[in-house]
Amino acid sequence: GDNVLVSLWGSVDYEYNLTVDREGKIFIPRAGTVSVYGLNLDSARRAIRKALEGIYSDFQLDVTIARMGGSTVFVVGEAANPGTYNLPGMAHVIEALVLAGGPNEFGSYRNIQVYRGGRLVSRFDLYEFLLEGKTKDGVQLSSGDVVVVPRLGPTVKVRGKVRRPAIYEITDSTTFEQLLDLAGGALPEANIKAGMIDRVERGSHRILTVDFSDSTANKGFARGGDDVSFFPIETYRYDIVSLQGQVAQPGAYGLHQNMKVSDLIDGGRQLLPEAYRERADLVRFLPDRTREIISLNIERIIANPGSEEDVILQNEDLVVIYSIWDVTDREFVSIYGAVRRPGEFELFKNMRVSDLIFESGGFTPSAYDVKAELARVRPGERTQTIHVDLVDVLENPFGPADLMLEPYDILFIRHVPGWKLQDVVTIVGEVEFPGKYALDRQNERLSDLIQRAGGFTDEAFIEGAVFVRPRLADEIKNRNLHSIVRQTQEAVLDTAGDIVTSPFLFSYTPDQIARIIIDLDRVVAGRFEDDIVLEDGDSIFIPTTPTGVNVIGMVASNGTIRWVRGKRLNYYIDRAGGLTRNADAKGIRIVKANGKVVKASLRTGNIEPGDAIIVPQRIKRETDWMKTLGETVSIVSGLATTIYILLRL
Repeated sequence: GDNVLVSLWGSVDYEYNLTVDREGKIFIPRAGTVSVYGLNLDSARRAIRKALEGIYSDFQLDVTIARMGGSTVFVVGEAANPGTYNLPGMAHVIEALVLAGGPNEFGSYRNIQVYRGGRLVSRFDLYEFLLEGKTKDGVQLSSGDVVVVPRLGPTVKVRGKVRRPAIYEITDSTTFEQLLDLAGGALPEANIKAGMIDRVERGSHRILTVDFSDSTANKGFARGGDDVSFFPIETYRYDIVSLQGQVAQPGAYGLHQNMKVSDLIDGGRQLLPEAYRERADLVRFLPDRTREIISLNIERIIANPGSEEDVILQNEDLVVIYSIWDVTDREFVSIYGAVRRPGEFELFKNMRVSDLIFESGGFTPSAYDVKAELARVRPGERTQTIHVDLVDVLENPFGPADLMLEPYDILFIRHVPGWKLQDVVTIVGEVEFPGKYALDRQNERLSDLIQRAGGFTDEAFIEGAVFVRPRLADEIKNRNLHSIVRQTQEAVLDTAGDIVTSPFLFSYTPDQIARIIIDLDRVVAGRFEDDIVLEDGDSIFIPTTPTGVNVIGMVASNGTIRWVRGKRLNYYIDRAGGLTRNADAKGIRIVKANGKVVKASLRTGNIEPGDAIIVPQRIKRETDWMKTLGETVSIVSGLATTIYILLRL
């Protein structure tokens, strides 16, 4: 169907527009038929010139494709998308297979068949194209050709140490050598001398071992259903010795004949500066796989290579070079106090006080740089305290005052008495100028801070102010009060009979203790006894005026209820769905916005915005409730006394 334009000039002047017939030939007047089927343009040009040279001489020739003809082919059988496809002229069977999506999971790759006029004209092995890029000559398609993808032929599974482990279709003539080529060949670590083949014969499995390195054994034929495995070679290494420890290049080395320890350490050039030369160990495996240790003097081996001490190495020997610090204590000195990096430092030769100060990063701004104390260990004495003139040390380094340090000396750099950075407090929330403030005088009070912050905004909820002093939490932790309270908590039963610990007896954390309950109304009103003296780290939060009341605990629906003036506690309980069956109506508490806790009942009035109504779970106690009550009162009283003392500090 292709149109070929043949132009002649020179001794003759002709132009022929020729059509390729179904047999792949063109007819040239006087020259006859020329087969161009499957040829590229250059090959077709040479074939046409050869035919014309028998008729004409002294001429020039040009051959071009005037029009590519099309062809309609059919792809049937086990193709992914069988059907009819229109292809360009002289299309290859691969193009038809690509359009049809290739063979499906049941289709053959190795026996693609092309029928023309009901007659088989070609077979095509798709593996040759996919794995090697080869295309078989003479598989160009013509209009009306039928491409058949038959069912998958026999298959073999190849697994293990090969480059392309997969399931491969084989032919009746596929050898083991060809099968390994299909899998991309064996990996370097594959044991090709012992490939294992699991073959089914007469209804049972049979295991074969094939030496794939043997050209004769490789000529054997694979069978459908074979399962071929290539295992890795054994990991055991032969003719190897190892070097580890204080060496430049630790690791495994090849063992050669009469190799000695001096050869392994390269005459000592392998040793690092910290290598201990008076003793090394050679670990050797005995025939029964137990180990023995041979002591080596590396110093003498380096001095006398080839001597009796320079042991001849054997397979699997391990030479361990130790560090001098493995057999020697590191000597150190310490510095503490007002320096940037206090702690222990290695003592080096001729190290002085000034060196230790430098190693620690120097003094902090609070350092008392006039004098220091040096604690030194003396035989027969606990310690000796030496006074150091820091002024002289800093002005005359390496002078008499700049003492030479000895092992385990401790230098103490004191802080300037009373020195500290600015005390800073924080006020946030509903004030005009929230932020951090430095206390500008002693005994500055809360009212002073509020005034410096510009006073309250119109949205300020003074009753809910939160005052936190972190120092209190630290002191609670230091006094171990939290663990004492935990040890005194009693085990009780809930209404289901499960053992629990009452959350209302001692449920607190030291951080909660850091909050100081204040009455800011009284502070603003000028009540001096309520006006707290501020400390560094104090923080005050002034919340926005709330519009609701929180109901939490054993009610049907925990949440916030809109505050209504004059309503009693039971109003908010009802709005939260009422008490649950396990609610303890006698244990209800109201947590006021300023942190105060008030005992309440369902008839309690004077509910205020920001209040939180806490309804606890009713608890069934196994213990003597009178005894428990007494212990609880005792502990809570003790805790309250402690906190009162803390607040007075």
